[in-house]
Amino acid sequence: MKKLIAILILLLCSGYIHAQSSALDSLIKLGISLHDDGKYEKAIEVYKKALKISPDDPVLNYELSFSYMALEDYDNSIEYADKVIGSKKADKDTRMQAIITKGSALDYMGKQDESIELFEKCLKDYGPYYLLYFNLGVDYLNTKEYNKAETAFINAIKLKRDHPGSNFYLCYTDKFLNKKCQSLMAAYYFLLLEPSTERSKTAYNLINKLHGSFFKKNNNGNGTTIFIDPDMDKNEGSIIDFTYSMHKLVDIKLLDSTKTKSEIFALNAENFFNFLSSLKEDKKLPGIWKEIYIPFFTDLVKSGYINVYCQYISLTADNTVADWFSLHKDRAKEFSNWLREREMDN
Repeated sequence: MKKLIAILILLLCSGYIHAQSSALDSLIKLGISLHDDGKYEKAIEVYKKALKISPDDPVLNYELSFSYMALEDYDNSIEYADKVIGSKKADKDTRMQAIITKGSALDYMGKQDESIELFEKCLKDYGPYYLLYFNLGVDYLNTKEYNKAETAFINAIKLKRDHPGSNFYLCYTDKFLNKKCQSLMAAYYFLLLEPSTERSKTAYNLINKLHGSFFKKNNNGNGTTIFIDPDMDKNEGSIIDFTYSMHKLVDIKLLDSTKTKSEIFALNAENFFNFLSSLKEDKKLPGIWKEIYIPFFTDLVKSGYINVYCQYISLTADNTVADWFSLHKDRAKEFSNWLREREMDN
């Protein structure tokens, strides 16, 4: 009889635990859904109900931290992130996300030094992870430590080349470092990954500004002034920029005032990508420049799809692009297939 009673108690407890677990999962899913709909305060209300069931659940505490972050309540975001970071129950991925959330909160609070220390420690403890490098890069960018920011974004891209944010911020970092060609490469690649957001408009405009910054025609119409970095001998990127200025200058099509803005945009891209093809063996551009950007744009030139690519990355800047794609569906499909095949080969 005692054995039977023990079995019944075990079954009842087991059913109770299962019911609690099911209720917890349902509340977390509801909270996530509310968060995704932008209803952060309601999501937090639901998560706090779930805390009564399991106050130490790592996933629940992370979601709470994340929703507080969305509300810009950074103190509470850090409080719940710390619960995850210090939890023995948290798996590596959940703890990593909590660290990233805490570090971002510290950054928004203007505590970049603490955020940098946190990310550096996490990289040491857990090893390379692209979002850690990305967020570290953002910290360094905010503190105007551009060389360190560049290194962090490059490390992020090495681990995940299709992460839009790392490519986007790298293009701005290299702009600040006066590495125009490298900034252009990152901006063009970013637009391939993210062609239709507010950031896309920013990158598109940056590309146009950079192309206009290599030289200008003199006001009297006699000759052209090439802009040279006074620290060119210390900046390998500036040497490449100067070389490109000369390459760009001899392409008289780019000086044709009868061309439309979209035609000039496409001509600038073609001119630049052709120039990059000549840099394949240049030892001044190691790493992602030689391994990711230059090979891609060189292959794009060979593919014959530059015009399709330029239309695609102009989605937010040119209101005629949608019409163009509706008239060239086959060409767009061919470009999509080319991208897919190239990705498989790499």
